[in-house]
Amino acid sequence: MILPPPNNTLAALEADCQVPGQPPSGFPKIVRASEFVARLIIRPLEVIRGVLYQMGKMVYGGPSKGNKTWVLIDMALAVATGGKWLGFETTKGNVLYINLELQPFSSQHRLKEVARARGCAVPDNLHVWNLRGHSCPLAELLPELLRQIGDEQYVLIIVDPIYKTMAGRDENDAGDIGEVCNEIEAVAVKTGAAIAFGSHFAKGNASQKNAIDRISGSGVFARDPDAILTATPLATEGTFSLELTLRDFAPVDKFGVRWEYPLMVRDEALDPNDLKQVKPGRKPEHSVQDILCCIGSEPISSGKWELACANKGVSHGTFYTLKRQAEQDKLIEPDGKNWKLKARYEP
Repeated sequence: MILPPPNNTLAALEADCQVPGQPPSGFPKIVRASEFVARLIIRPLEVIRGVLYQMGKMVYGGPSKGNKTWVLIDMALAVATGGKWLGFETTKGNVLYINLELQPFSSQHRLKEVARARGCAVPDNLHVWNLRGHSCPLAELLPELLRQIGDEQYVLIIVDPIYKTMAGRDENDAGDIGEVCNEIEAVAVKTGAAIAFGSHFAKGNASQKNAIDRISGSGVFARDPDAILTATPLATEGTFSLELTLRDFAPVDKFGVRWEYPLMVRDEALDPNDLKQVKPGRKPEHSVQDILCCIGSEPISSGKWELACANKGVSHGTFYTLKRQAEQDKLIEPDGKNWKLKARYEP
């Protein structure tokens, strides 16, 4: 049975937003705490039991080529059929998978493969929106999303991958990532669905960082979601330590998972603390000074700055790693949406 969407608690709380004698502002009004706690607020359903409520936000982070898309497709099928996902019970409901990266033939192949491995048919209550070539901010996608879904009610919407919605924004800029997080929140509020998305790890030795700091980009990205799941490689090839940081649920002990094509499966025999140690590599090819030399006398946008650095052979990932270092060393400063050298620095 498909469960109904959550009670419209948010709308109920906002319905009395008008302050007597004043025009409506669109914001909820301030209320007495005693009145607030006396009001019946029904807890939303747990889309993933003990991990994610409906209208909550979840990020699944992992290393490059860490099978994140396979894991998210598996999540979509699990919730659509009411099956288990990585050992967690789910609540059956309608699911929308927004594919921003895979070509349609690849998306189709993976859905078939995961369904076959799960021993089920691809269910009718799982919908796919193939948007490769149409990447844009979620704020621009939302009106079309609402138009297409109409009266359809989803318990879960998966956006894969989230970086495709950046649209030129800087993943290391707290303001830019704050905008992205607000857009994710808007999708959750407008659709009533839980939102899950995948994100990649920053470069470097992930085992030397706290779990929530392994995800690439501004710390806002790693702290805004209600559920943060990180899959960090273990010493044994093809195995990972899965750690959960949860806002609204009791802590869950980290555990091991193993990649068994086309599924990531829970393996209690693995030691989740036996993380893979990355050996020191060769001397970096580029330095901070290499990218600072690409800033002229006028402020420059991140996109144009990266392009100038690319002409010197600096890769996308290296550029943002060095840019972050330059920020930490206070060698650059923001100028609106652009960047400029600190007055004291001369390349």
